[in-house]
Amino acid sequence: MNFYRINQEIIVCYSKKELVDIFKNYGKKDLKGKVSIDVERLKKTLENFSKVLRSRDNHEIFIATFSFLDFFESKSEVCFKLENFNTNKDRANTLEELNRFRAKTPDFIIKSGDKLLRHFELKRYRNKIDTEELFNYIKKTIREYGDNIGNTNIIFLIQPEKPFMRVEINFQNLYQNIKSLNYKFNGQILLNWNENCDQNILVQLYPKLTKQKIDFKLPTQQLN
Repeated sequence: MNFYRINQEIIVCYSKKELVDIFKNYGKKDLKGKVSIDVERLKKTLENFSKVLRSRDNHEIFIATFSFLDFFESKSEVCFKLENFNTNKDRANTLEELNRFRAKTPDFIIKSGDKLLRHFELKRYRNKIDTEELFNYIKKTIREYGDNIGNTNIIFLIQPEKPFMRVEINFQNLYQNIKSLNYKFNGQILLNWNENCDQNILVQLYPKLTKQKIDFKLPTQQLN
């Protein structure tokens, strides 16, 4: 874990292993206040994390760690902007401590190399898996930012109503529809979902149309 001061703002950055360890330690506390790890309990909770990580803050950290970071260079880190944080006395070693100081925006930052910082906002998409409906949802969301997300990247996390549903979207049409809106910002519009618990997929819809696939791994498979 490293702290950086950038443009008078403090950010904290974690390697994937460090964040995985934080989630592994997300358990019961004994009478002395020390964390006691219940691995079996943790595995069960992570398999259906939507029931356990009800906190939106925890969910954002979870997605950044277990679903999104692997699309980037192997030494990339997940970072968060902090507010009212004193590096001399405050700590960010647990989910509770991190969430206490996390800024509301961005949801998380990916740090690659020494200087490249990518800011991300996460939006859950639970509506009908349909090209036109998804386009209207994206357009509505971008409008909430005044049609200008600046350098921030927005990830639409597709969450099908039923498990193992295929995402049947005409991405070329969706890309052309978004292109027709003549956005001028530098940030990216992205879609992310897991395909049949087999592949983790990331599609860029703006400014270009690209698609990446990596093997899907359950969070419980990433705990070692």
